[in-house]
Amino acid sequence: MTNNGSRNGQSWARLEAYLASLHPGDVITVNDTIENTDLAPETVHIVLAALTKANLFERSGDRFTRRSAISV
Repeated sequence: MTNNGSRNGQSWARLEAYLASLHPGDVITVNDTIENTDLAPETVHIVLAALTKANLFERSGDRFTRRSAISV
């Protein structure tokens, strides 16, 4: 039997690793992120919306493009 807390923690760790692997200009979708992390769709939407609000991603339809963390 799988421990849900452990599984959820692994999903968050996968999300962190997935997002950290992205470079400016890389494009992801909610579905890509769900497949890579096993997180719930609502959770992925919330995270990507927050990262977009923080100007780390730019949204165009269902695509999220990684922005540079430093603007010049």
